[in-house]
Order: sequence, then C-alpha cells, then structure tokens
Amino acid sequence: MPRDLSIGCAGPDVKELQGLLNYHLRLPNVPLVPDGQFGQLTNARVRQFQTCNQIQVDGIVGPETRSRLYATITIRLKSEVKLAQGRERPLVARSAAFGGRILLASAGSTLPAGAVPSPSPSPTPSLHIDNVQIQAGGQRTFSPWAGPSSPSFNSLLLSAQATFLKVSDGPHLELAVGGQFAINQSPSDSKYNAQGFFQVTGADLLAPGRFHLFSPFAQVAFQSNFAPFGSPAVGLTAGNQLSFDIIKDNLMFFVQGSLAANISLSDGTTSISPQVIGGMTWQINL
Repeated sequence: MPRDLSIGCAGPDVKELQGLLNYHLRLPNVPLVPDGQFGQLTNARVRQFQTCNQIQVDGIVGPETRSRLYATITIRLKSEVKLAQGRERPLVARSAAFGGRILLASAGSTLPAGAVPSPSPSPTPSLHIDNVQIQAGGQRTFSPWAGPSSPSFNSLLLSAQATFLKVSDGPHLELAVGGQFAINQSPSDSKYNAQGFFQVTGADLLAPGRFHLFSPFAQVAFQSNFAPFGSPAVGLTAGNQLSFDIIKDNLMFFVQGSLAANISLSDGTTSISPQVIGGMTWQINL
C-alpha cells in the first residue's frame, strides 16, 4: 500500500508526485524541480491541487488526493519521455481523471495494481479565498478629462484586500474586497481619505513567466474624505494592472493605469480623471 506523503517526506514516490503536480498545474505555475524532496514548494502545490479539486486542504497526499492525481488504466510503455525537468525510466500511462487525457507516471509508481481508483469528473471551479494582499505605493491623479477643473496631484497609498478565485490555473476571474487609506498632496482636496472597494479582475490573460501583462479590472468604491474639506463620494474605476513576481506568488512590483470617475454624494458633482499607481504587493497565500 502506498504511503501518505506530506512535508518532510523524501524518495522516488515524492519525485513522481512532483511530476504529476507539474502535469495538472501547468502555466502560469513555475514547474517544480523533481528532486524527491517534499518541501514548502511541493506542499504549496499540493494544497493548490486540493483546492482546485475541492478536497480537504491539508497538504497531505492521502487516498483521496492520490485518486485525483492518478488514473484507472495502466499501460506499460517501452519508450522514454521527458517528464517535468528530468529524464524518467520507462513510463506507465494512466488514463487521467480529467476529461480522458493521458498522463504519464514512472514505471515504479506506488499506486497498487489491485486498488486502482475509479475515474472522477473534471473539477468544478470553486469560489474560495485564495490570498490576502497588502499594497503600498504612490498614485498620480491627472487633471480631470470631465468635470470641475483641478491640478494634477500625488498620493501615498496603503491598501489591503482579500482575493477570491474562481479558478487558479491560467487565465481566471478574481473577485476582491478591501480597503485603502490615502494621504493626498492636493491643495484642492482633503488631505486624507479612506475607501472600501469591490473589484473584479480578468487575471493573467497574458502572463509569460513571472510577468503578468494583461489583467484588466473594474472597481466600485465608497470614499470618505476627512478634514479640512471634502465630501463622501462613490468611485468607479476601470483599467489594467501589470506586475512582476520578485518572489513567486509572494512579493510583486506592480503598475496600474486606469480611468476613474468620482461622484460626490453631497452635490452630485462628477469628475473623470486618468490615474497611474505604482508600488509593491505582499501576498499571503491561504
């Protein structure tokens, strides 16, 4: 009987697991190095796989997780193929649990021949909290294209948001709720303001390697302005965010360009202004 695998395990069965995870969780994920060591990166990838397949997220490769990784029919192949980043021995083809695709595992697979799991349906995308992001940076708000005239000004921003994912592999939909605090350098507006927002993002529509070049978004926000002057407002923003992973899935540099409409709740005055935001994002994966 194959053993359960978890962080700290090592051996050929862990190496095989890493190859299978690379197969199921492809771009934009960076492939795991099949070194046979169950470390933090392998643990994170197992948890990602469990989340996608609606399995208990515990980082342990037990019977249920194993049944989703492996398939039902074994056919010994005489040829050798390249799996992940290393050369493997003659392989065993297993009919996959996802849409009838064929996946390859090493001939020394730990799945017992007499206890092959039944095929399961393709995973249903699920809405779940994927991460919490903390962003710090600066914003340049230009003179309005529409509405009352005002000079361009700069702001310092600090925000936090919880990100919900519909799926987590390749282009996907993200929903986020959060809050932002700003210190403005504008003589014609309140020095401080805070806002709560809801954002929808089409994430990673173009994401080669560590770059995320096309992630358009739309955001609605309620903004409260503080003394010495200003009034509550509703903001509607649409734009695109570019980012680069300094530390994969943890620390990112981002630049965001958008067009923002602000509607004053006191007198109904509306202004539409282009904005550019740049800064750093620290992501805490859940």
